[in-house]
Amino acid sequence: DSTAPLNTNRDSMQVVVNAAPIADAGPPQTVVPGEEFTVSGVGSVDPDGTIAKYVWTFPDGTEASGIRAAHSFTDPGLYRVRLAVYDDFRGGAAMDESEVLITVNAQPVAIAGADLLIAPGETLTFDASQSFDPDGTLTSYRWSFDDLGMPLDAKVVERAYVTPGIWSAQLVVTDNSGTVNATASDSRSIRVNTAPIAEAGPPVTSDQLQIELDASGSGDADGDALIYSWDFGDGSARRLGRVVSHVYPRSGIFPVTLQVDDGTGVANATSVDATTVTINARPLAVAGGNREACSGAPILFDATGSSDPDGGSLLFAWDFGDGTGSDLINPTKTYERPGNYPVTLRVRNETGTDRGISVDRIAALIREGPIADAGGDRTVGTNQQVRFDGSGSTDADGTVNAFSWNFGDGGSGRGERPVHVFERPGTYAVTLTITGEARGLCSPLDTDVATITVVAAPKLVIQASDRAAAGMAAEFTADLTQLGGASIVGFDWQFSDGTTATGPTAAHVFTQPGVFFVDLTAQLTGGNAGRDTLSIRRKIVVNAAPQPQIDAPDMVATGQAVTFDAEASDDSDGAITQFIWDFGDTTNATGVRVGHRYENPGTYTVALTVVDDAGVANSRVTTTQEITVNPAPFAGLQTPPALCPATDVLWSVTTAKGTTVDWAFGDGFTASGTSISHGFAEPGLFSVQATMDDGAGLQNSLRREEVYARVNAAPSAFAGPDRVVCPGDTVTFDAGPSSDLDGRITEWRWEFSDGTTLEGPSVQRVFDSPADLLVRLSVQDDSGALACSVGTDTARIKVNAMPRVDAGPDQIVLIGAAHDVVRFDAGSASDPDGQGLRIEWDYGDGQRATGAVTRHRFTTPGTYTVTVQASDATGLACGVATDTAVITATARQ
Repeated sequence: DSTAPLNTNRDSMQVVVNAAPIADAGPPQTVVPGEEFTVSGVGSVDPDGTIAKYVWTFPDGTEASGIRAAHSFTDPGLYRVRLAVYDDFRGGAAMDESEVLITVNAQPVAIAGADLLIAPGETLTFDASQSFDPDGTLTSYRWSFDDLGMPLDAKVVERAYVTPGIWSAQLVVTDNSGTVNATASDSRSIRVNTAPIAEAGPPVTSDQLQIELDASGSGDADGDALIYSWDFGDGSARRLGRVVSHVYPRSGIFPVTLQVDDGTGVANATSVDATTVTINARPLAVAGGNREACSGAPILFDATGSSDPDGGSLLFAWDFGDGTGSDLINPTKTYERPGNYPVTLRVRNETGTDRGISVDRIAALIREGPIADAGGDRTVGTNQQVRFDGSGSTDADGTVNAFSWNFGDGGSGRGERPVHVFERPGTYAVTLTITGEARGLCSPLDTDVATITVVAAPKLVIQASDRAAAGMAAEFTADLTQLGGASIVGFDWQFSDGTTATGPTAAHVFTQPGVFFVDLTAQLTGGNAGRDTLSIRRKIVVNAAPQPQIDAPDMVATGQAVTFDAEASDDSDGAITQFIWDFGDTTNATGVRVGHRYENPGTYTVALTVVDDAGVANSRVTTTQEITVNPAPFAGLQTPPALCPATDVLWSVTTAKGTTVDWAFGDGFTASGTSISHGFAEPGLFSVQATMDDGAGLQNSLRREEVYARVNAAPSAFAGPDRVVCPGDTVTFDAGPSSDLDGRITEWRWEFSDGTTLEGPSVQRVFDSPADLLVRLSVQDDSGALACSVGTDTARIKVNAMPRVDAGPDQIVLIGAAHDVVRFDAGSASDPDGQGLRIEWDYGDGQRATGAVTRHRFTTPGTYTVTVQASDATGLACGVATDTAVITATARQ
């Protein structure tokens, strides 16, 4: 300021206006958890120099330097990686920032559905709608079936299986990430049930009422345990068991039906087979009643009244009681000797078994043959027995074939020594005719005549029965009539066993059976000369009591057809004409051999009464035998309620003392004893068989009882996919895919971790505020097996919180200079749920950018509304937040 001439000076300098570098962190990348990725700043540039430094900052707090850096993230999510570049300006390094968004893809979740059990031809729907992608969108669905050559690309597929077997279906879903974990798969098993085959066995023909039926020929190609149910066709209750025994109430033809059930419950779970049981009826022998004939005369026996109720043919066997027999239905028999012969007819049907035999017995009463003896001339009294003696008759061969007497008073007689009573006085010519062998032309007949002079005399008769019982008193009465002026002096009795008696009556006991004679002599006075003594003889057959004998077992089974046989019964001096049975249970029967069946167990007294042909006091004799009717062992095994796998159960039965119990379980386990403990390892249907043996060796001593134990498979619960929802949304929770393979689901319970509980197969809920919750679905089946009737599944429900972002304060900025660039920083943006955020900027001048920190140059003065948007990975409306800042751009002067 001196104003001197040299008061000024000039100098010059160079001003370098540095251009800031431009950072470029590279394009966004999508990787998988744990995958190492590389970020590159190779796209960064310095317009007027060289970038001297690259600094990478990762969200986990680590840093790296260099144009490239490698890193990895273990969890899915959005991660912002920041790059800061610095140039080499000597006046001080300028820097710029950029971000790259790294998406760590969450693998999608494929849900094919629960395993299925179906019948052939049943239409199924394969629905992949429950599949989801936690951080994106599913772009494709592919179903692959092992019985089809080509996969099917569709979310929902409907199809049917016609061939039984176990098939699989695989679902592959793909998300939109393009990463190696972009696909996920799931599979389900489809068992197409093979119908069981019922085999009731061949038709059964038997003469026994107790029948065993065996369904062992039945089968199930899938290996399922079968339930065997029998209908015996006689109106009785159905029985369970593979091998069962049954007592039919009567003979006949019965339709038997077997139903087997494999327990799957599907349409083809059962099969039916039928057979028949034919119980042959015992044949009936009818010998045609007692017969009477003379010796030498033929008898035609007739068995045509015999029958077989089943319509079969009969074989006949006659035993004529004299060592001879016949197999004809109508045989002819001639008895040469007189006597009483037991004739037995035995008929047999085609079964060839003991029950196919019936016996009847009659008596053949053979009178004496004709024998005559004239003897010498005699004088006899009226009303007296006169014995004629033809023993002097002879025949050329030494034997007289027949004697025939004509007594001349209209009476006749036969035999060697006949007795005749002449009732009127007179002279009578008594003629004897004998029959011998014919020789040449000679007649076989010869006669002789004796003259009998009959004078009047009283009539003496012994009043008594011709038969008497051995060991019992027989009564004899002297009957003297037509005295004609004579008087009775006395009566003398002479018995051929050596005893005597006097008086008009006598009682005598014959101690032994046999033929005895009773001689009665009456002393008279005042009658015809020579008629002061009268004698008469009476033949008495003293009967031997018949001896009944029962041939039957001492112990039989309830319902067993028992044969009671009286063939061993005997009558030593005649024939048994009646066999009467009393079985002690209010039932009766007649016959030599009879069948009977006891309906109820107990001890019964069987009485057999036999009656001979004598008709005297000891002709009827009864014998008894006790028979014990054994009850079949009974346990009353009950079908248990549904059981749980691997849970021991006490199996117990109560039986009579001495009865053994053997157990067989459908899983192969066996044991013995009245009480055992056993559990089944796996779910399924298992037979439980108790075989009891009382050791008596009877038809019903061995008895099986069988029930079926269902070991429950716990139901499968499906709570649905994990979900992210917004507050205020109505969320539906559907348990539809839940299933129960061996029953049905009856209860659904949804328990949320915030304490709320809802019930039902499908429920809805609205969440008012952000939360991270778990929902536990419990489904209960209808088995009643409480320890294994519930299945559970858990899903995560995230009620999303909106992100927070700040665009920064409003600003007034200058523009026009080289470094008039506005820096925007949303680095404080956050997500309450901890998710990564995608930051986007709209500068209001048509330009946009991404990243938490950006720089922007406004080129034209004005007012601009800058909007920043922070988006989480949910894609929901509540996952987006925005903020704005007003930028006033002013030109430099």
